[in-house]
Amino acid sequence: MGLKDKLFVKKSEKVNVDVWAWEVDDDLQASSDEKDAPSNAESQKITFVFRRPSYRDSNYILGAANIRVGDKEPEVDPVAFNDAVTKTLLLEMHDGKEVYQMNSQRLSELNPALSRAAVAAVMNKISI
Repeated sequence: MGLKDKLFVKKSEKVNVDVWAWEVDDDLQASSDEKDAPSNAESQKITFVFRRPSYRDSNYILGAANIRVGDKEPEVDPVAFNDAVTKTLLLEMHDGKEVYQMNSQRLSELNPALSRAAVAAVMNKISI
């Protein structure tokens, strides 16, 4: 795939990222780095599938992130940014047994630890 093929983003372009999840005192924890799981915890890999962002997606996400510009460096609201990336780009997740297609209800019920870890992982692979 050459540069010419990357000038425009196709809606079908996907980015897969892995997140590891484990329980600590009945609470779900997650990370994009498998090494973050405690050695005494059984971790499970969950794969998240995101759509590659287009120019339109990028503008929407950055606008929704409540970027504040003043005399200092621009500040991004991390909660709003995470929410915008998740709602705009997350298509599905796989836990090794089932594939969960994302819709507005599933997104609103997604464990926040999983969402934060998945967004952290995908931001290492895409540009907004």
